[in-house]
Formats: sequence, C-alpha cells, structure tokens
Amino acid sequence: MKPARLENPSEVYKESFIEALEEFQSDPGGGRYSEKDIADFKEDFNTLLHKIEMLKSPDPDIIFAKVPQSEYWLINNDKYIGRVTIRHKLNPQLEKIGGHIGYDIRPTERKKDYGKKILELGIEKANNWALIEYSSRVIRIISALEKFRESRRGTSE
Repeated sequence: MKPARLENPSEVYKESFIEALEEFQSDPGGGRYSEKDIADFKEDFNTLLHKIEMLKSPDPDIIFAKVPQSEYWLINNDKYIGRVTIRHKLNPQLEKIGGHIGYDIRPTERKKDYGKKILELGIEKANNWALIEYSSRVIRIISALEKFRESRRGTSE
C-alpha cells in the first residue's frame, strides 16, 4: 500500500473523483460544481482534465478569469482524497483572501489528518517555486503541523 501522495489529475481516478464531488454536493458547505457539471464530467472527464491543465497557462485570465495555477490530487489507496491548488501568482482579491495555496478534502475523509498531509505536500511544491505567501488558515495549519512534528521528534528519541 502506497502512502498518501500528490498526483497530477488523471482519468485513473475518475470514479473516486466523481464520488467526492457528489459528497461535496451533499455537504452543508456545498460543492463548487453543480449537479449538471458532475453529470457532464461523468460523460466527458477529459474536458475537466483539459481545463485543469489550461489553468497552468501563463495567462489563464483570458480563458477562465483566474490566475495561473497547478492542481494536484491527494491519492491514497488509489482513491481521490482531495485537491491542492498552488497559484503561481496572485490577483488583488487573492492577496486579501486565498493566497498561493488552497485545498479541499472530501467530506468522508476529513478529520483523518489528510488536511495536514495535503498541505505539507503542497507547501513542498510551492517552496520549489519560491511561493511564500499563505492565507491565515494555511498559517494556522502550518503552525499545527510544526507542533505535530516537534512532538513526534520528542517521542522518537
């Protein structure tokens, strides 16, 4: 069994990704995709993958009114757990709210430390690009992650 890891979005995870979207729809926080979107993805998943890939473009504003970003999926036991988005640059709105890193964990996989894992792996990728601005939510999780690591170091010695 492979440990949880970040992977590029792929057709391989279509079924569990769709299941996750359906979970988000029934979650009190709602989903970012409509029921129609989900139905469309079931029919043509490659279009979604293409859109995700296009967001890496140096100027996706023209296409999607967004900033350049890379999306990675957290996979565990060949199952989609969540996604992390690493924005290569920020617009004024993202400078105030959002920052360089955003992530989602599917509702049935929350409270299992996947938030810490996806953020840890996402930060490693972002640091490779010298992106250092994080939202306040991410800063709180980084702090918790550092405390968790410190506590583990103390018990292993």
